[in-house]
Amino acid sequence: LENVKLLGKISEREKYYLLSKSNLYLQCSEYEGFGITYIEALSMGVPVLAYKNDAILEIKEKVKDGIFIFSSVEEGANLIEEIKNNKVIISKEDLIKKVISLYSWDVVIQKYYKVFQEVLKGKK
Repeated sequence: LENVKLLGKISEREKYYLLSKSNLYLQCSEYEGFGITYIEALSMGVPVLAYKNDAILEIKEKVKDGIFIFSSVEEGANLIEEIKNNKVIISKEDLIKKVISLYSWDVVIQKYYKVFQEVLKGKK
C-alpha cells in the first residue's frame, strides 16, 4: 500500500513524532479495552478512523468530532477517501483542546480523587 508503513515496536518519543506527522489514525480492532491509542492520536490532533467497538463508541460520545467509525471494509475505504479529499474538515487545535479537557492527567486525577472521596465517605 502506498503511504502505509508497518513499523513494529517503536519508542514513546517516536510514536508521538509519527502521530504529529500523520493525517489519519486507522484502528481495525473489533475489540478494544479503553482505547488509549485513540486518545493518543486525538490528543495530537489526528482524526481517528476506527472499526466499530465499545471503546470508540464511548470516546466518540464524549469527543464528538474527529472520530469516524466503520462497520465494513467498504465503509472504511469510503471514509478514507472522504477524509483524503478534504470532504471532512477538522480543526486540529479544537480537537486537541477537546481531548485535553476530557482526558489529560489533571482531569483524570480529579475524577479518581472524587471517586475515592465518595468511597471514603461511604466507609464512615
